[in-house]
Amino acid sequence: MKKITKIVAALLVAVMVVSIMPAKAEAASTRKVTAGVSEAKAGVVKVGSNAVTATKAKNGTTFVKFTAPSTAKYTFVMSDIVSKNKKNSTGLGNWYLLKKNGSYYERMKVSTEGGKTDWLKMASKNYNDKYLKSPSDKMYYRKTRSAKKVSLKKGQTIWMRFYFTANQCTYKMTIKKVK
Repeated sequence: MKKITKIVAALLVAVMVVSIMPAKAEAASTRKVTAGVSEAKAGVVKVGSNAVTATKAKNGTTFVKFTAPSTAKYTFVMSDIVSKNKKNSTGLGNWYLLKKNGSYYERMKVSTEGGKTDWLKMASKNYNDKYLKSPSDKMYYRKTRSAKKVSLKKGQTIWMRFYFTANQCTYKMTIKKVK
């Protein structure tokens, strides 16, 4: 009987270890990226999950860039915005996709959940919970997640400009190739 109990206990431990392993592997696949203060100093995000930190924002504006590994349509999802400002844990932001046109950067009109647009307003969860009372306010600020779809050619680089009132924040940028 003791032998069977030991075997069952060993199997339980093995099952627990195996069930924890995928969570660790998933967390390890998130790249850490620091957003830059200009297009020239933009942090590089890649296909998959990117944890972006924006800590030295000039006027609250930071940039990351993405270069398409292949010609395809990509979905860019910004979510989980968290303010790092201890005095003000809430914040609002504007998010744009930019492409280079000669010597300047222009906003790209892209598909979103709400239709075609060249920018989206964002809000931290704390801001939504504290200040946005009406459903129209919450629709306008898109809560804490937004997605954009854009077609890119192999090697084409685009920049994501994010303005956030709290100056210091983190957010998740997930990029997926649309099949």
